[in-house]
Order: sequence, then structure tokens, then C-alpha cells
Amino acid sequence: MVSLKRWQHEETGRTVICDHNPGSRWFQIDEIFKVGDIVTRDGTDWQFVAEIDSDNFSGTFICIKASEHGWCKLGDVEYNLARRYSRINVSNVS
Repeated sequence: MVSLKRWQHEETGRTVICDHNPGSRWFQIDEIFKVGDIVTRDGTDWQFVAEIDSDNFSGTFICIKASEHGWCKLGDVEYNLARRYSRINVSNVS
């Protein structure tokens, strides 16, 4: 099992994660999600964060508003990389 480490980049202040193996890739985390957050992948869909790994690398997302682009429909569940999503504030969305 890969153990991921999280740290904050000194120059940019952005949070990144890495498995600390030689030649490993660093993944930037723009946002840290928690269970219950509402996020989007393409800006037209809404996804409910049902589960999120402790390293915020991946999680389970449930579609609660279908994408206008047709890639997801209401009720779809997917386990995916958290970096593919952005948080939305549903109180500001009509």
C-alpha cells in the first residue's frame, strides 16, 4: 500500500501530496474536501462527497444534479480522484 504524504509548498502556499518514492509524481491539492461537501467536475453537475480518504487523494462521489454534458446522471456513484473536483457553494447557485 502506498503511503501518501501531504505538505505545503513554501513558495506557492499550495498543498501537495506525494508517495515519496524515487521518480514519484507530486499531486497538487487545490481544495481539501470533507464528507457532505458539494463539488463539481464540469461546473454544471453537483456531486455529494460521500467518502474521502484521509489523505484527500480520492473519494466516493454521488451525483445529485446531472451534468449538462451527459457524462453523469442523478444517483450515479463513482470512486475518483479528488483533484478532479472543485467545491461549489450551493447557497450562491440558482
